Amino acid sequence: MTATATKEIFRHGRERNFTKEEFFALSDEMFAARDRGDMDTYERLGRLLPINPEVAKIFKDVYGKDFLLDAGVDLTEADLLYGEGWIDEPSA
Repeated sequence: MTATATKEIFRHGRERNFTKEEFFALSDEMFAARDRGDMDTYERLGRLLPINPEVAKIFKDVYGKDFLLDAGVDLTEADLLYGEGWIDEPSA
C-alpha cells in the first residue's frame, strides 16, 4: 500500500481505504452526529477515518504517543508517511 492518493483511493485507512466521496460523506455524518449531541456515534465514526499524518505528528509532539494510542485514532497514513516506527521515535 502506498500513501499516494488516486482517483479510486483518496485516504488510506486501517480497516478500509476511502474514495474522496466516501471520506467526506462519512466525515459529514460524523460531524452531524456531534452537532446533535450523539458523541458515541461521533467517536465511533471518528475512529474509522484515518487522521491526517501532519496532525498526528503534532498531537504526538504536543500530547505524547499515549494520547494518540489511547484515543484509538487510525494512524495508517502517518505510518505510511513517516514509517512504521515513527510513533516510538523521540519527538523533535
